[in-house]
Order: sequence, then structure tokens, then C-alpha cells
Amino acid sequence: MLDSDDQQPPAQPPASPAAESPARGQVDPSSDVSRDTRTRLLDAAERLFAERTFASTSLRQITAAADANIAAVHYHFGSKDELFRAVFHRRVGPVNDRRLQGLRALLTAAAPAEPSLEDVLRALVEPAAALRATPAGRSFACLIGRSLSADGPHWKTIEREFEGVKAEFMPVFVRLCPELSTADLVWRLHFGLASLCMVLSDTDRLRLATGGLCDPDDVGTVVEQIVSFTAAGLRAPATASPTGPRAGRPSNLDSDR
Repeated sequence: MLDSDDQQPPAQPPASPAAESPARGQVDPSSDVSRDTRTRLLDAAERLFAERTFASTSLRQITAAADANIAAVHYHFGSKDELFRAVFHRRVGPVNDRRLQGLRALLTAAAPAEPSLEDVLRALVEPAAALRATPAGRSFACLIGRSLSADGPHWKTIEREFEGVKAEFMPVFVRLCPELSTADLVWRLHFGLASLCMVLSDTDRLRLATGGLCDPDDVGTVVEQIVSFTAAGLRAPATASPTGPRAGRPSNLDSDR
């Protein structure tokens, strides 16, 4: 008979494969560690792209700022171009979702009539202008300004992000502005949205130049000023055209909602 000190502990059942530690170097993409690394890379890339432009920022600079390595970029994104796409989509995706939700709500509430031009413009402008309300949003707004003023392979990435918005908003603008040609309509919307991008990327120049009279961080005022400005442009007489006011209007823009 064994003394108590000599007794062997009961045998433990073998660990199941699911309970074993993952192989060294393997990281579950859904784990907190993996998500944290991905977020740090996105945050660092967004800040550096805004400060230095896409072309002037290297992956090594991004990984140094994110306390990560090059392999992490390839693991989470695949390439620098795809990292840029993810940075852009992270901010613009929710903005565009809000735009489309707002437009659809307006169309439903107004049916069978049309919503007002100002309300449709407000649905387009306000979600983007709201980026100025947070430090992260303001940083991304600077990235928008830099990206729109520079050529590069990522330009197509930016265009693709807005395809859904264009597909739903343009037919509504066509119906609300039937006297304008496609060229007139596109030019005038371009001027209005370019004004929005200029305000979004403003780094206090306007506020300082006006002694605080015009503050780009006053989101409500920015929205109403751009809506008023763009609506007035869209209501201005059509530009004279030798082939008629509706020349060049593609048929797919005339589709019903």
C-alpha cells in the first residue's frame, strides 16, 4: 500500500485537437490580435496617405507606424493598392450607405411625386460633410482631398466606391432637372461636389482667413451652404447647345426608379 505522498495523480485524458494550441505563426483572422493588427495598419495607412499621399508612402513606413511587419500587410490586404482600397472603403462605405438610405426614404415618402431638389442634395451631401465631426473623419477628409488631386492607379478604386451612389442618384437628378443636358447636369453636380471636397479637406484655411466667420467644422452650415449653392446651379438656365438642351443624355439615366 502506498503512502499518500507516493500516490500518483489520476491520468488526464488526451487533449482533443481543438484544444491544442495553433501551430506557431498561425493567427486566426477573427481573433482579437488579428483584428487589432488590421486596425492599426488601416489607421497608420490612412494617416500617412493623408499626410504624404499614396505615392509617397511606403509599406515600410506604414508598418513602422502600425508596429507591424510587411508580412502582416500581405496577410490582411495582399498589396499596397488593396490596403488603400480598404482604407477608403472603411470610411466611404458607411457614408454611401447613409446616402442611399436617405434617398430611398425620400422617394418612398414622396411617391408618387418626386422629393424636392434640396432634399435629394441634402441626402447626398450631409453624410459626407459629417466626416468633419470627428478627428478620424477629418484625417480621412484630407486623404480625399489629396487623392482627388493626384493621378494614380488607385483612382479607379475611388470611382468604384461611388458606382452604387451614382446609379441611384443620377436618375433622380435627371427627373428633377429635365431641362438640363447630361453635360450641364454632370458639370453642375461636379462643381457642387468639388466644393464639398474642398471644404472637407480644408485644414483651417477658411476659418483663419475669415476670422472664424466661416468654419468648415460647422457641419450644419456647410451642408446648407452647399445644398443652396448646388440647387441654384441646377436651376440656372441650360447652357446653349446647337443640338438641343437634352443632347447627349444617355437613355439609362432616364430609367424609372
